[in-house]
Amino acid sequence: MNPTDMLLAGDAEPFALKSAALALLLAFGLTQVLGAVYVWTFRGMSYSQGLVHAIVLGSIIACMLMLAIGGSIAAGLGIAGGLAIVRFRTALRDLAT
Repeated sequence: MNPTDMLLAGDAEPFALKSAALALLLAFGLTQVLGAVYVWTFRGMSYSQGLVHAIVLGSIIACMLMLAIGGSIAAGLGIAGGLAIVRFRTALRDLAT
């Protein structure tokens, strides 16, 4: 059985450590480029360093979540539910005042 048939059949092995490290490094590197493009093309007085950091960290966290979920719909729903609980418990300040 070739590897493509194994992936389609769902009998694939979990991500290897090298593949996970490569995915995380690619996420970090590509969003570093994206952050640099934001800094170079920003037209205001001063760019937001917090936004650049959030872009980079957000991509790494998203990559880690995708690696953790893999192909499992149940795991994806569980993580989405956990994130929704955190979101609803966070108090947002009123921006109108």
